[in-house]
Amino acid sequence: MTRQWLSVSLGRGAFLTWASREARRASEAWFAPGVLGTGLALLAWGQAAGSWASSLPGPSRLPGERAATAQLPRLLGDFSAAAWASWENTTHLPWDPKNRYTRLDTAEGPVVRVDSQGAASMLLKQITHDAQREPIVSWRWRIAAPLVGGDETSKERDDCAARVYFLWGLRTRADLFTATGVGYVWGQGRRAGQIGPSPYTGQIGVITLRSGSQGAGEWQTERRDLEADYRACHKRPPPGPVTAIAILTDTDQTKVAATAWYSAIYAAPRR
Repeated sequence: MTRQWLSVSLGRGAFLTWASREARRASEAWFAPGVLGTGLALLAWGQAAGSWASSLPGPSRLPGERAATAQLPRLLGDFSAAAWASWENTTHLPWDPKNRYTRLDTAEGPVVRVDSQGAASMLLKQITHDAQREPIVSWRWRIAAPLVGGDETSKERDDCAARVYFLWGLRTRADLFTATGVGYVWGQGRRAGQIGPSPYTGQIGVITLRSGSQGAGEWQTERRDLEADYRACHKRPPPGPVTAIAILTDTDQTKVAATAWYSAIYAAPRR
């Protein structure tokens, strides 16, 4: 009972220190008259206690904590002041009008606000990410209101209140027309959970995560298996690493005004 109480109260490291100190004090008293036997007994008990305490599992060996450490998400892109320069406000064609992206420091951390009216530029960041090793991606987003008239299934009305893209094979502006990828949208034309191709290209699969006013005005958290979603969209595994991520609120077709906010994007292995 005494050893158990000490191990819990002091912790493994403190208990080992205490046991060693008591053993040293005992050894110094070996040759004091009449206490040799007592000193030997205390030393033996201290060595045994140290051996016993060493067998206790330390914090680094707790299965739950080790698993939690292994599952910590990795930052793919955030909107801190230090990272802001790594994002580029990009259009498909140089003369296309651009959205206004504004970095904000909030109580919940750095976010970006996008204001769009008759524009469709994306905020893009080049990365190298292994979606098979860390397929679980997550982020938070918020829209001010549904985008009236938008429809992600129609080439003439392909506008969305919010989009997050994961792209393969994109390194330059010219690659925007050939890159393959998965786009997660807060749209209007499909029900939440539905999958389909982009109306402009079969290279991009579109997954509607939220539709219409569902959750509008509040931050919403998304968590997706990117590798599985790529396979669902393209019927094949991803072609190597993700080379870019992008966020986008687009209104170039409907010409309406829209505002949205995005937080950092993370990746993690499957649990």
